[in-house]
Amino acid sequence: LAMVRAIRALHETLGRTFEEYKYLIRRLPQKTPFYDFSDATRDVSTLIDENSRLRSVEPLIVTMDFGSSLESAMAYRLIKGTYNIDVIVVDHHSMEEKVVEEVSILVNPHEFTNDYVVSTGMLAVEIANLLLENEEERKKLLPLAPISGLGDKVTGELLDEYLSITSDNLNLNRDKLEKITLAVDYILYHLKFIDHNTILEDLIGFTNKQEIHEKLVSELYTKAFDILEKTSEAVYNNMVSETHDKLLVGKLNVELFTTSYEFPAPGKLTGIAHDKLVSENQGAPILTLGIGPDFLIYRSTNLKVTLLDVIKALHEKYPYAGISGGGHEQVGTIKFYRGFQEQIVNEIISIEKASL
Repeated sequence: LAMVRAIRALHETLGRTFEEYKYLIRRLPQKTPFYDFSDATRDVSTLIDENSRLRSVEPLIVTMDFGSSLESAMAYRLIKGTYNIDVIVVDHHSMEEKVVEEVSILVNPHEFTNDYVVSTGMLAVEIANLLLENEEERKKLLPLAPISGLGDKVTGELLDEYLSITSDNLNLNRDKLEKITLAVDYILYHLKFIDHNTILEDLIGFTNKQEIHEKLVSELYTKAFDILEKTSEAVYNNMVSETHDKLLVGKLNVELFTTSYEFPAPGKLTGIAHDKLVSENQGAPILTLGIGPDFLIYRSTNLKVTLLDVIKALHEKYPYAGISGGGHEQVGTIKFYRGFQEQIVNEIISIEKASL
């Protein structure tokens, strides 16, 4: 959202109309943590068709909050290697050096640190600030940085600084921002792949519709909170906890405790289960697996092996299991062929246990 507003403002300084902006800029929301090859073929085809009509406009693809892992490499090879279309990647997930060779620019804090202190939303706000000349517009973007940080569970001094700046300049305290964050999470779940900025801008408070803003925050937060409270009880009562030497493992069949196409998503359910295990077993090495038929949601605390290490080890052990996935060092998703579910679960536990 920060980038969309900044690019729109940049187009205005170039003398383009809003209608031209809508025609020239496409925002395509997506869910996977990598650039899926099918999405890349769609994007390349669209850009080539548009460019043949516009001629003078150089195409550019910017990916936000995904695309740093090896799973994206083939897509980038098609886009940049074959069609010579520039690609900019702005992301905070675990990155592979090979991806750097495939894209035009990669902005990722993992180039400098392994600590999870910056989210893509924070990066987007800072990039938008570089593009924006209007100080009032910059000020409007301030809440997006802490909302992104809170939603992505970032911790550290940088998030605290954003929270302080937002409180001082916009009178938005942490409690209100956390409510907005959950409301945003809820509305984005229902928007899915649709690019609608209007309701998001009202919800975050960009517009001057104060009454609509307050109503959206109150109603959406209350609804989302109530759903999570009820779902949490089902999760707590049906999660299986196992001890493997020093390792505590939580297993949750996410298919049994989610309603298809309804909030919350399996990842959020697994996060709820994991947070409960962590709060009840402070300092213990903990692994939580949200188990689906052909995927796993991975959460870990106080473990030496990262998700990237696990995925590499699974590739080596089961080269024909259709392994793919990505995310953060302690949080992410692993996909596989259904017939390998039991082997994959057992192997992950073995990998983590052996590292202690």
